[in-house]
This record gives sequence, structure tokens and C-alpha cells, in this order.
Amino acid sequence: MAGYDGKFKGTIFVLLAALLWATSGVGGKYLFASGVTPLALVQARALISTVLMGGVLLLRDPSLVTVRKKDLLLAVMLGLVLGLTQWSYFMAISRIQVAAAILIQYLAPAIVAIVGLIWLSDKLTLKKSLAITLALAGCWFVVGGGELSLSNIDSVGVSAGLLSAFCFAGYSLVSERMMAKYTPWTTSFYAFFGSAVFLNFARLEGALAPSAYNQEQWLLFIYIGIMGTAVPFTLFIAGINHIRASRASIIGTTEPLFAGVFAWLLLGEKMSSVQLLGGAITIAAIIILQKDRSGLEGSPANIRVALSEPHSGE
Repeated sequence: MAGYDGKFKGTIFVLLAALLWATSGVGGKYLFASGVTPLALVQARALISTVLMGGVLLLRDPSLVTVRKKDLLLAVMLGLVLGLTQWSYFMAISRIQVAAAILIQYLAPAIVAIVGLIWLSDKLTLKKSLAITLALAGCWFVVGGGELSLSNIDSVGVSAGLLSAFCFAGYSLVSERMMAKYTPWTTSFYAFFGSAVFLNFARLEGALAPSAYNQEQWLLFIYIGIMGTAVPFTLFIAGINHIRASRASIIGTTEPLFAGVFAWLLLGEKMSSVQLLGGAITIAAIIILQKDRSGLEGSPANIRVALSEPHSGE
């Protein structure tokens, strides 16, 4: 029963993360239209989320912002893959169709499943394979994949999208590994901190210029930094803590569905019957995934508990 409760909790965490990522897309779309560059938005959200998370943890328990020396490389890798994920995704959507960028990034569940199967002794069951296939198909329909134009395709944009997919898969897998030793809070902080350092020292084009933005833009920066970054990425990591990276990445494909709903509610964009079909397929994938009970005993939460239990020395 405990395993089922953990799986349900993890699923809810990831669904909430996808929901919040989708809401931040509306604010991001407005900021881009007002002249803010993709890199500036990513830098702002990384800095805001780092300051917020660091302040909360220092007040709550300073030990939550410390890691052992032998785990510093793991923490650096976590921040680097998150920073590259965000930068490459926005680079992709600035050069190719948004729908195409989303589709490419959501190859991540398949990448996570393959890596887990080869290197992490993860089980690729029939139900999980079916869930991955349905999730990718549902995402295709939700973003209008059938209407994508392949003419004059931008190779740099496609390359950035593929980099984003691999980096997001890496973020899922590295965070899972780190949570075998640390809490989701510590893992999230180092992901934000590392990405902020990378994004602000990489000297990429279109960097943040604080004095160039008005009050409305800064309010949106703050909203996206908190509700579009700090909260959802922490929820996503907390979800992985219960249900493994492979499951969380599949459930995360609901983000385009939520984005379509918000675009319909807030921007007046209509959802076609094909998009609704894609949403139904994605939901079916999650239901199938809930019926697959394999691999839950290897979740980071269970591994961390096992590591903390005294051993008899036998």
C-alpha cells in the first residue's frame, strides 16, 4: 500500500509541475513579444529561483545547502544539464516552430527509458513501453504535429531541440542519482544554483540587462522564476523521488496539453478535435503507467532510506 501511495503522490507532483510549466509559457510568450530575449528570461528565472530556494533552505536548515566533497561533481553536472536544457530549449523555439521544438524535447522519455535500460538496470515493461509510445503520440497531436512544415528546416534550431531533449533526460537521471543521497530540496537548490552560474558566465548572446525592463516585465520575471521554475522543478524532482525518472518524464508530457488549455482559456486559442484526441491519448498513457508496478522499489526515496538503515555487518 505504501508503494501505491508513493506512486500516487509522485504522479500528482509531476502533474502539478507540468501544469505550472505550462502557465509560465503564457508569461514567457508575452515577454518575448515585448522585446525580452530567451536567454534573458532563462537567466532571470535561474537567478530568482536560486535566491528564493537558497533563502528558504538557509532559514529552515542550513545543512540542506551542503553536499559532501565527493558529490560536488554530481551537483555541478546537475546544474549544468539544467542550464543547458533551458538555454537550448529557448534557442530552439527562437529558430523553429514552437510545436516542433516541443516535440523534439519530448523525445526525453524515450531517451530516459533507453539509458535506464542499458546502464541503470531499469525494467522496460510492456506497459511502460506502451505508455511511452502513447505519450509521444499524444504530444504529437496536442501540438499539431500533423501541420508542421519541414520546408526550410533550420538545422541549428533542430540541433538545439535535440540538445534540449538529451539534457532534460540527463537532468532527470542525474537528479535521481543525487536523490539517492540527498533530499529533493538540496537537489533542487544545486540544480538552480548551477544553472544560474552557467547561464550568467557562459557569455551567450542576448544576456540579461536589468535596467532595460519595466515594472510589468520584472513582475513576470518574478512569477516565472518562482511559479514557473522554483516550484515546478522542485515538484518534478520530488515526483522522481517516488516514481523514478522514467515514469516522471512520461507524465511530464502533459505539459503541452496543459499549455493548450491555458492558451484556450487565457488567449482565446481554440483546441481542435485532433488536439483533444492527443490529450485523451496522453491521459491514457498515464493511466497505463499507473497500472505498471515494476521498478518502484528502486525509487530514490527507498534507496536513501536503505542507505540510512544500520547494517548488521553480515
